[in-house]
Amino acid sequence: MQLLSDIVRQMVYPFIVFEPGGQIVASNRAFERLSGYNAEELRSMTIMELRESPSRKVDPELIAKVISSDAPVRLDRKLRTKSGEILPVEVVIDVFRNSAGEAQFFYAFHVDLRSRRSNENELRKVIDAAPNALVMVD
Repeated sequence: MQLLSDIVRQMVYPFIVFEPGGQIVASNRAFERLSGYNAEELRSMTIMELRESPSRKVDPELIAKVISSDAPVRLDRKLRTKSGEILPVEVVIDVFRNSAGEAQFFYAFHVDLRSRRSNENELRKVIDAAPNALVMVD
């Protein structure tokens, strides 16, 4: 299991693990880079403190939604970094259940949407400047 732990710690996708009450218990280097916080700082925080409008309380509706879902839950959120910068992120949250089937932890991957949004804005500029006869095919 050490190999799996090392892989998660080093992977490029920002990743955190938190308790049902929102307390962060683990993070990987990519999440630490994205947020600006080190692992020790993150373990002293809740996930709600990383929101655009920080709070110590977890959203009970969100937790209930993740627990009752058969698949990971995807959300567009704003992440507040240590420097105060607000970043657009897509968060994919799922639940880790103990042997009794109870929610023991939640884990979340974060996707930084800044480059995606920048690309969308550039494409929008091209489309807006193009003649009416332009057709796009996916």
